[in-house]
Amino acid sequence: MDLRTGDGPLFWLVDDDEHSAHFFARTLAGVQSEIRIDHHPSPDRALRRLADLLETDAALPDMIVVDLKAHTGVNEKFLAHLRAALRGREIPVVVMARSLEHKVRAPLIAAGADAVFDRSADLTTYRQEVAALLEFWRRGRPRIVRRA
Repeated sequence: MDLRTGDGPLFWLVDDDEHSAHFFARTLAGVQSEIRIDHHPSPDRALRRLADLLETDAALPDMIVVDLKAHTGVNEKFLAHLRAALRGREIPVVVMARSLEHKVRAPLIAAGADAVFDRSADLTTYRQEVAALLEFWRRGRPRIVRRA
């Protein structure tokens, strides 16, 4: 899925679930229609694409949103690789997680997430979290963690 029409800010969505990716894109469009989404279903491909962009000095994403299978630890591994690949560039990286409990949130922050947002099954709560994610990006304040 590539929703990069227009010339608004570009968010990369690294999400291995197509349904979840479409849901995020639709919800974000309902909150802020100017954001463009580039969906990367494979974390490995996202890292390769990022490396290609860095080599050519091409435009980088304005924010990276990660939503991978949390129970496997792949989020933490991907975040560590992503932070290394970014080489200190100030691109906010946030994670949509199954919970905001400390035991879920802390490893994500330690691995390199700037913030963690709740991937709630409740539609109203999910919309609020996506709006909060957007506000986090607008403020440009790295290392701020949403608390439950």
